[in-house]
Amino acid sequence: MLLLVTSFTVAHSLTLGAAALGWVVLDGVQARWVEAAIAASIIYVAVENLVLREHRHRVLVTFLFGLLHGFGFAGVLAGYGLGESVVTALLGFNVGVELGQAVVVAVLLPILRMVQRRPALHTRAVRGLSIGILAAGGYWMVERALG
Repeated sequence: MLLLVTSFTVAHSLTLGAAALGWVVLDGVQARWVEAAIAASIIYVAVENLVLREHRHRVLVTFLFGLLHGFGFAGVLAGYGLGESVVTALLGFNVGVELGQAVVVAVLLPILRMVQRRPALHTRAVRGLSIGILAAGGYWMVERALG
């Protein structure tokens, strides 16, 4: 679990940094498509949960999707104006995201482990939550793609 969370953070840190430092510049149309792609990545994970039994490649997928999410974070942070403190702001943001993810994992992991001990409940929970995530991601993708 820690590897998944950290791979996501490292990936979004790379693209967020590249965008915040001006190495990669996304115009309004590109930013809108990045947001639609982020939603598509959420849909992909939900579908993968519904279709696959094993997720051996999940760390790589999480890393790749983290790259997309970093561009999305950059768009949000640009709205706040980083000024001359880009490195400090990026460091603070990334530490905050990593700490937030750690808190969520610390709270949810024990619950998930208890649910996993009951296979029928686990299957229903994964399906139900994945369908909900799929619906939310689909709505978000359509909304972002259409502007």
